[in-house]
Amino acid sequence: MKKKDNLVISKTNKQIFQIAVTAVAEAFGVDEHDILVSRRRPENKARARQMTYWLMRRGTNLSSPEVGALFLQPKNHATILNGENVIEDVFSVGDIPDNPYYKSSMRAAELFNEARRSHIAARNGEFKKKFEEVING
Repeated sequence: MKKKDNLVISKTNKQIFQIAVTAVAEAFGVDEHDILVSRRRPENKARARQMTYWLMRRGTNLSSPEVGALFLQPKNHATILNGENVIEDVFSVGDIPDNPYYKSSMRAAELFNEARRSHIAARNGEFKKKFEEVING
């Protein structure tokens, strides 16, 4: 199988990725840089990175290789899929004492959805303004 070295990711998806990283960093109480780099980190930083994978796969139309390419040290599709599965397990277990990442994962999803909606509304407002300028001369 040939490796795709030249994945093209839109400016909008890159902006949404930044929204996801910011939301996860805030919800998990970690630095954004810890999410973007690929070093073995404490479990909470690994879960934060996996939550970012999950948000990008659920919140955009990006494939696993495209999500992996967004990180400073690119991740392969298997890493993205494994991270998604870990977060799915966090959600399926629910809010129990043995599941310390449930509340922060839910908070990250809420923050991401709020910020993404605001971003989309702002983009639509800009588009509408430019469209009216073109139509009205």
